[in-house]
Amino acid sequence: MKNREKYYWNLGFNKVIGLRDMYSKDYRKISMKIDETVNQEFIFNHQSIISEDFEQPENVKFLLFYSLKM
Repeated sequence: MKNREKYYWNLGFNKVIGLRDMYSKDYRKISMKIDETVNQEFIFNHQSIISEDFEQPENVKFLLFYSLKM
């Protein structure tokens, strides 16, 4: 997200939402199952990075999602 932030602002976007799958490699390093404590830690850590490193942190949000295989 950080690498593309300026690109989105230059295109005229006013909000950026980053999505991360709960079954991503980074998440699975911490937990192999959905865990609300891990979810909150994951979101907090990513949002902290956004707050510290992004040009417009008030307009950037990080969310977790999970997908199901059918």
